[in-house]
Formats: sequence, structure tokens, C-alpha cells
Amino acid sequence: MARPRASARVHRKNVLLVRVVLAIVLLAAAAYLAWPQAGPAPPPLRISVTADRTSYAVGTYVHVVIRVENPTNANVTLTFPTVCHAAFQVLDAQGTVVYAQGTSGCYASEGQVLLEPGGTREYPFTWLQSTTGGGPVPAGRYRIVASLPPHEGPDAGAASATIDIAT
Repeated sequence: MARPRASARVHRKNVLLVRVVLAIVLLAAAAYLAWPQAGPAPPPLRISVTADRTSYAVGTYVHVVIRVENPTNANVTLTFPTVCHAAFQVLDAQGTVVYAQGTSGCYASEGQVLLEPGGTREYPFTWLQSTTGGGPVPAGRYRIVASLPPHEGPDAGAASATIDIAT
């Protein structure tokens, strides 16, 4: 039998090359699809903070409620390394932190919180109008800033409420 012409050999090599490249692309696509993909980002939470009033006399208690809400259609689990599930700071009119809530307002409860779809969790605290060191704060405008302490799960950012302390 006669030897194939050079152009026929080149054609067969090109067909073989195309098949090899196609096989590699298909294998790469299959491997990509089989590779575990990162799930969607955790749903965001909403946080809010309220005080029982907007104006207080010097020395009266300020009742603060931090509320965390799951606005999504999925369960959200938060895992806290301590029993502190919410925290707040009080800033004066210049933005200086005058009070940082420590563990005094923490609860002896589970380290894990499940928020069902549309669910909320409230954390009440009382601020005695004192500095972190225990001294009284003067009359003036203050901003209460609430957040979640370090935890595993989606973040809620921060929220604030403004109050006035008058003589």
C-alpha cells in the first residue's frame, strides 16, 4: 500500500491534537465542577440599640436594649467564645469612649445562638452613667454604640443611639 501523503498525515496529527486538547478541557471542567465550592456568604444580621428615653437627669440609670435580627429566610447560628453575646460603649460629644461595657453585663447562657428566619434576640443592659473607671459622667450628649463581640457567624456591624444627660 502506498504511503499517506504528507498533507493527510498533518491532517491526522491536527485532528489528534484537537481531540487531546478537547479531552484536557473536558477533564478540567469536570474537575472544577466536582471541586467543593465555597457556599454563599453568610447572611447579614441587623443590630439596633435603644435607650428607654432620650433625655436623663444626671445620675439616673440608662436602660439599654441591644437587638439582633435575622432578616433572611435561613437559620443563622452565632457561636461566641464567651457568654458575652452583645457589647456597648458610650462616647461623649467629642467621640471619646467614656464607658466600655466589660463582662459585667454578660449572661451565663449558651455560647451558641440560633436565630431563625425573621427571629430576634434582645440583650438588656443598664448603664449607671459612669465611666469605665467608675466615676460619674458630666451632663452632656452621649452616643451609645452597640455591636456583637468577636464570634463565628455573620457580622451585624454596629448601631448607635444618642442620649442627653442634663443637670
